[in-house]
Amino acid sequence: MIVIRVKVSVKPENKSDFINVMQDSIAISREFDGCQHFGLYQDVMDDTTLILYEEWETQAQFDAYKASDHFKESGKQLFALMNGAPDSAYFNAEMIPVS
Repeated sequence: MIVIRVKVSVKPENKSDFINVMQDSIAISREFDGCQHFGLYQDVMDDTTLILYEEWETQAQFDAYKASDHFKESGKQLFALMNGAPDSAYFNAEMIPVS
């Protein structure tokens, strides 16, 4: 499984618009093949910082989602509402043995 964490800062005056766009986008994103989870969360210390948390069955399924028209179009809308570039991190969700 692939886990994606995207941290975004939104302009305070654009927060409700960002959330509205994300609500529509998340509903569509969850329908993509391989999407196990797609959620939006708010930072407890800064209400203009939001986290997107996604889980995908495979890297190939996530890559197909990123190549989709939906991803490109929603990205155009969302980037205009952000305060700077998003901070993304990608993880293989396979457990690493610790001794």
